[in-house]
Amino acid sequence: MTAVWLSDMTSPDVAAIAARPHRVAILPLGSTEQHGPHLPLDVDTRITAAMCEAAAVHVAADVGVVIAPPLTVGISEHHMGFAGSLTLDAETFTAAAFQIGRSLVRHGFDRLVLVNGHAGNAGAMHVVASRLRLEAGASFVVHLHEWSLAADAFARLRTSGPGGAAHACEYETSVYLHLRPEAVRIDLAVDEPSRALIDDGLVEIFAGGRYGVALGADFSASGVLGEPTRATAETGRACFGEAVANLARVLRQVATR
Repeated sequence: MTAVWLSDMTSPDVAAIAARPHRVAILPLGSTEQHGPHLPLDVDTRITAAMCEAAAVHVAADVGVVIAPPLTVGISEHHMGFAGSLTLDAETFTAAAFQIGRSLVRHGFDRLVLVNGHAGNAGAMHVVASRLRLEAGASFVVHLHEWSLAADAFARLRTSGPGGAAHACEYETSVYLHLRPEAVRIDLAVDEPSRALIDDGLVEIFAGGRYGVALGADFSASGVLGEPTRATAETGRACFGEAVANLARVLRQVATR
């Protein structure tokens, strides 16, 4: 397989890619946190990393691309009531992501794509992207959430109702069933759909309303927000495929600006 991970390359390998006229670096942002009783703690990181790898391999013949090691701990304070969850404060996360990105810029990767897999990182990711553009000298920075890349496929295939896809939900469980089915304890999955706390304030990764709702430690009794019992590997395969195709298109566009 074509080498796309920075950690698999030698220093001269990286320098050669950075010297190509069309090049891009990817920074995956994940988390290590509980995902209910049925999923491992690496869900956000594994899904994001897998999408980044597949998209990078897809474009590598035409585009110089490297993927930085994923930032595997995110902003997850609201998950800390569940054993195993790890968290960084927002300042530490922002500083680490910015400094990784700035290192890439210093090595010649002035076009960056930040791919986030954890909703709790969203605000900090926006700050990091702006700082990379304004302070680190990056010429172009795109930031996105991995689930947004699969939105159309999931909308076609989902069977859960409103509130069925927020965390450890139909979407995440489906994609994980596609990537690593042996690690999913689907017999332990429980449904705990999110509910609107104010009008149009439903917590769901695919539902954009007028309001956002900040989650506290009491966001879920089970660790789930959604309906994971509706998940299927077929839905996960379709979502993953669409996400990879969309990300590959983004990489090509960013690299050739």
